[in-house]
Amino acid sequence: MHSAIAIRQAGKSSEITMSSDQEAQGGSGFGTGNAGGSKRNRSSKRKPGHSNHGRERQPLGRDPDFDAICARQTLGLALSGRLTQQAVKRVHKALAVQHHPDKGGDPEMMTRLNNARDLLLQPEMSDIVAS
Repeated sequence: MHSAIAIRQAGKSSEITMSSDQEAQGGSGFGTGNAGGSKRNRSSKRKPGHSNHGRERQPLGRDPDFDAICARQTLGLALSGRLTQQAVKRVHKALAVQHHPDKGGDPEMMTRLNNARDLLLQPEMSDIVAS
């Protein structure tokens, strides 16, 4: 079965025919298929809160792993979102002054603070070791 569409333009007329197999596929040309010409599957869209970049999964990235979240909580930082190395160092120094064993603080708490700092700044530490 063929469908016909008549187009009249400035005294000229033309006819476009579409076969039944084209109709079953949704036709061709403008206004058919995916809007915007995107060929990717709609179900493969990125889900909210998930990123594709590996750097976003780093401890300072937007989507940290469980250990990094625990380290952020120990230092009293935001549990999600991006952090800067400067912010981590600033918070660690303030807490280290407060909880240092030489100033009457708990050595175990100081160890937890140092471990949290090391975990969050791990990429920087690995760069130092590698060079």
